[in-house]
Amino acid sequence: MSGETGMLAALTAAIVAFGACAAMVPIAIGAGRRWNFVDEPGGRRQHEHVVPRTGGIAVAGGLVAGFGAAFALGVYGPIAPPPGALPFIAATLIVFAVGLVDDARGCPVSVKLLGQTAAAVVVTSAGYSIDVVSTPFGRVELVPAVGLAATILWLVGITNAMNLMDGLDGLGSGVAAIIASSLAVIALAGSDVVSSAGTLVLCGACVGFLCWNWRPARIFLGDSGSLTLGFVLACLSLTTSLKAGTAVAVFVPLLVLGVPAIDTLFVIGARFRESPSAAYLSRVRRTVRADRRHVHHQLLTVTDHRTTVLTLYGVVAACCLLALFAIYVNSPLLATITLLVEIGVVAFLRGVRTSGRAPVAPLVVDGGDPGPKQVERTPST
Repeated sequence: MSGETGMLAALTAAIVAFGACAAMVPIAIGAGRRWNFVDEPGGRRQHEHVVPRTGGIAVAGGLVAGFGAAFALGVYGPIAPPPGALPFIAATLIVFAVGLVDDARGCPVSVKLLGQTAAAVVVTSAGYSIDVVSTPFGRVELVPAVGLAATILWLVGITNAMNLMDGLDGLGSGVAAIIASSLAVIALAGSDVVSSAGTLVLCGACVGFLCWNWRPARIFLGDSGSLTLGFVLACLSLTTSLKAGTAVAVFVPLLVLGVPAIDTLFVIGARFRESPSAAYLSRVRRTVRADRRHVHHQLLTVTDHRTTVLTLYGVVAACCLLALFAIYVNSPLLATITLLVEIGVVAFLRGVRTSGRAPVAPLVVDGGDPGPKQVERTPST
């Protein structure tokens, strides 16, 4: 398929994903109410109405329609699906199913991590793994076992990072759309029509869902949605980097997904350090418990919901632009500097606090984090 034809097919598939996801949201809302997969008002929750958390159904429907359209339009070849397609589909279904179970009745963190790890192993069995790491001092080839472990860690880590980023109306789906569009630009620059189609389909589905998820949200992604978006993004970032063919290829996923990944690492570190005198295993378990340490929680102490979401959109978009420039000039040194800048920006935003007593304002918080999803903004002390 020629470049122009492939681009047109990819854009068409993205439009199909957008339309299918947006059209399926009412169905997902009805299913959430019928199955009682909802967040009820009351207690710490500040929303006034019952909100279904079955957005993952609509997102999955959009992805299926978009990828189906891409296949029908010949993006992946005229007859058979591309190598790795079936393992990718199977792995995504595992992640979606684990998230749906968690939305329905709750699921222990250990079970969720086990399911995500199984999905990551399925994907790596198709041949996707990190083999080479580029640094300002040269390229380092990884032994197969190390590359495999790094790939699994990346897939599981980003899956959960996007799940934790989904903490405000419109935040998770909007950030995923920005990152996916950045990956699409990288793929198109490298004439990789297959990867560009996948990232554009994901972007289309996210925007279609965002139409219903913007504040005040009528539906939440739920774990089935946020985990699925995170896993698909992690997979597409790998396929894009593996086909980039540049010295900074390994930086592609690190740079474009830097904000959610770095924030999650900061949160895990803060949770682990919280009780230094506690038993080691107790401190490890603390790292997966819900709290309000994420960057969007910090920003909510100084501004409102809408401004917080738009600010994080801007930060993620700016980091993606820096990543695109570093990849364009093909400089491992610049890519390293860009990564350090992202770490500094996230650290700065996480350090934001109000001085004195700020007025308390109710907020609707769509929880990717386990635990209470609708919380009230309280001033920092």
